[in-house]
Amino acid sequence: MEIRDLLAVARLADLRNFTTTAEALHITQPTLSRIIAALEEELGVILFRRGWNGVEATAMGELVSHHARQIVGAIEDAADQAGLPPAQRHKFQKSLSFSLLEVIDAVRRNGGASPAANELGRSQPSISRAISDFQKYSGLVIFDRARHGLTAMPAASVLSDLLSILRTQVERMRNQIQQQKGHVTGRIAIGVLPFSGQDIIPRVFAQISLKYPLVRLVFVPGTYTGLVDALRLGEIEGFVGVMRGYRCPADLRESRLFDEKFTIVARKDHPVHQAGRDLHDLERETWLVPPHGSPVRAFFEQLCAQYDISPPVQTCEIQFFSAVEEMLSAGDAIAMQTYSDARLQRLRPDLRQVAVDLPENTVPIALTTSPDTPPSPIFEEFLRLIQIYAQEFH
Repeated sequence: MEIRDLLAVARLADLRNFTTTAEALHITQPTLSRIIAALEEELGVILFRRGWNGVEATAMGELVSHHARQIVGAIEDAADQAGLPPAQRHKFQKSLSFSLLEVIDAVRRNGGASPAANELGRSQPSISRAISDFQKYSGLVIFDRARHGLTAMPAASVLSDLLSILRTQVERMRNQIQQQKGHVTGRIAIGVLPFSGQDIIPRVFAQISLKYPLVRLVFVPGTYTGLVDALRLGEIEGFVGVMRGYRCPADLRESRLFDEKFTIVARKDHPVHQAGRDLHDLERETWLVPPHGSPVRAFFEQLCAQYDISPPVQTCEIQFFSAVEEMLSAGDAIAMQTYSDARLQRLRPDLRQVAVDLPENTVPIALTTSPDTPPSPIFEEFLRLIQIYAQEFH
């Protein structure tokens, strides 16, 4: 393991993209891939995997990234202490290695290249060359040549201290990896369609977090098309939303979880609660409804055609219940969403269901998965828990 490997991990964890990270490190993307692969093989863990928004760190990757960021911070502190100007810091960081720092530390302690070479089992010319090349490349003077050897400048002590700090971080990292290798790790990424079944996933995630604290949990809101693509690419394990039935792609599988109901909701003190008896009474109201192509929008338009009404419509592409409900609370619009009985019972106090009967308003909520992808042990636990919690939504 080298310092550059850990710098690459820290940058990749932050940027989450191999190409962008390689550009930031001034190396090629294949070189970066080899660095990460070699480090994963050395540590015996997987650090990164492809995710919904690019490269994602695994649980072990998060651990290594944490220590890598500590190392980056220590290097930046050393540059500050050595008085390096910003223009020289990239070369300083790029040229650092454990081998170089060991040479500087040995020369500082022994007062010359020859005794340092004896201690390290290297030749004196190689020691002198390493120091000379580093000073020329980084612009940092660490030793001054005197009659009786090399005199350490203040920067030499800074780099000796840096070596000790980095060794400690690496040792802690290795120890923590060994301690956690016996624990269940992994990742679960579950997609959620707008306005349907959003409550159940956080509940399942909470139970998994309690039992398996090293498992990475990813909640992914998105459109139906986007989540289907993500599922096929293996970026998510499944997604929850309104059941599509015969419109579900043939290569995917839907598992019914529970039923919700198409429901109209408005601000608690909205005049519609006094005036509304059927949809004709709501024709002049401004409606918040999801975009075309969503099941809620299709049901809404079906009702409008059935009752021959054309109400003002505000297309709402917000992905979360809470955001739509906040809009209702702060405005005069009414909205059609899908609610389970359990969620209606917990409806925020400043909102109220509009008492209008909607024909055939039951809508099944399903978990969509790929039958071609064998479930991991942690995803099997997710499947078990989601079936249990689904019973609360009946």
